Amino acid sequence: VNHRDQISGLGQHIDIALLDAQIASLAHIASNYLVSGRLPQRTGTASEITCPYQAFDCSDGELMVAVGNDAQFVAFCTVLSLPALPTDPRFATNPERALHRTVLVPLIAERMKAATVAQWSAQFTTVGVPCGPINTLAQTFAEPQVIERDVVRTVEVESQRKQPSYVAMLADARESSERFAAEESIDVSFDRIWSIEPILFHPELIELCDETI
Repeated sequence: VNHRDQISGLGQHIDIALLDAQIASLAHIASNYLVSGRLPQRTGTASEITCPYQAFDCSDGELMVAVGNDAQFVAFCTVLSLPALPTDPRFATNPERALHRTVLVPLIAERMKAATVAQWSAQFTTVGVPCGPINTLAQTFAEPQVIERDVVRTVEVESQRKQPSYVAMLADARESSERFAAEESIDVSFDRIWSIEPILFHPELIELCDETI
């Protein structure tokens, strides 16, 4: 759209495959393999090249911590009341921390169990250490941002029983699809499409979405 409006006045063809996007999401893990030819090891939530950068058990759940540089590590250890760690030569820099992760991680893991996810999260955020809880679905749908974004809605179905919709975008999909079809003079029976489950995989709707894109 920017190319059309700002440069040529013509539309552009965009070729994006889900496979391409999935491979791109591998980011540095794929880059490391392409450069070295070494297959990555399974490390769970942990990063192979940055430490500590993984999920830790707290007293009431798990917290993902992403200590990205040496200054953040100092702040992180200050919050944990482990001030000696940043001055230890084994942990002074990220390459050294990654090399000695089998020693460092257990020290941190034991300390993290002393407080709740919310308590650690608040303290780390205050000092600029990126972190985030690993939520259950119940916690996810109770998140203020999820509620504010109106992600889940209640809709009427044929049985007249109210139930949550898939996601907010599906609640708006019919309106936008009908508007596009009208503008492009596409003859589509939306009543038939939206009465069939699962609506995401109905071929007539998929064809319309393809034309829209």
